Amino acid sequence: MRGGDTGMRGGGFRDITIASISGSSLSLKTDDGWTRTITPTSATTITKAGATITVSDLEVGDQIVFSQTKQTDGTYTIDAIRVVLPHVGGQVSAVSGSTITVTERDGTTATIHVDSTTTYQVDGVTSATLSDIKVGDFVVAQGELRTDGSLDASTVASGFHGGPGRGGHGHGMGPDDLNSGDAAPSASPSATTTPG
Repeated sequence: MRGGDTGMRGGGFRDITIASISGSSLSLKTDDGWTRTITPTSATTITKAGATITVSDLEVGDQIVFSQTKQTDGTYTIDAIRVVLPHVGGQVSAVSGSTITVTERDGTTATIHVDSTTTYQVDGVTSATLSDIKVGDFVVAQGELRTDGSLDASTVASGFHGGPGRGGHGHGMGPDDLNSGDAAPSASPSATTTPG
């Protein structure tokens, strides 16, 4: 019989990074010193950018969130792992061609690049396109960072909760993060160090 504790762990309070991979075991860490090793099974769902992947597709340095279930014997099973893509968020100051310019929370400017593969999620709009992104909107885009700090967006979301902001990864702000929860990762018997 399974117990509770099935929510996604990660984001908000901690950014979880894969520190090393040994076989199917993932050693995790956060900047504040939390560490843990988890071992997904064949039943664990692993996703990135909405696509199902395998453990072999994960890389050291990836940031993730995960969900787990506590068993009656006190151990945990890993139900799902999701790679959290880099994201950029802010208030749209310009939309020009294939570029969205936003003003971030700290007042700096960030550039979001879009192309024919970019998908859009606009609250209240079915089958949204770039034309639905307007100056003054608050948006969050996720994708891959360029070396200059701009973002090649796989997804742009507008009209969801929250205001401007930016995070390298996993702050519950990307389109896939909207319902992931912001709970800190919980300790388990496999933790190498319990959270403080």
